[in-house]
Amino acid sequence: MIQYDVNIEKLLLASIEDYCGLWEMVWEINTLYPHLSSKASQRVAYRCILYLISKDFVKLFYCQEPYGKMIEIASGDSQVDLLQDLKIWEPPLPEACSVRVSATKAGEKYYNDMIVLKKYQSN
Repeated sequence: MIQYDVNIEKLLLASIEDYCGLWEMVWEINTLYPHLSSKASQRVAYRCILYLISKDFVKLFYCQEPYGKMIEIASGDSQVDLLQDLKIWEPPLPEACSVRVSATKAGEKYYNDMIVLKKYQSN
């Protein structure tokens, strides 16, 4: 069973810790659901990333690999189109341009509020 809130929490944390590559988001989903195919994990990550973007919890960035300068990708419909390109979900080759995700201040606050709420509910 795929738990949407767990996925959001996991991917948001990854985007808080670093500029996380989209392929790494798929890997994060794989750690939660090792029985899923790579394509299925990518679809789950895609839906979660769209949700996080829609709430302004994350921003997308182009990155010249390996881990070069981050250039923010303008928000809007172009991000949805970009995320539908299957190639950007694959690990990039050296010197290639990749897409990475990073949390916004609102995303960090949301994550921290989720953690506090979970601790409160578990007591």
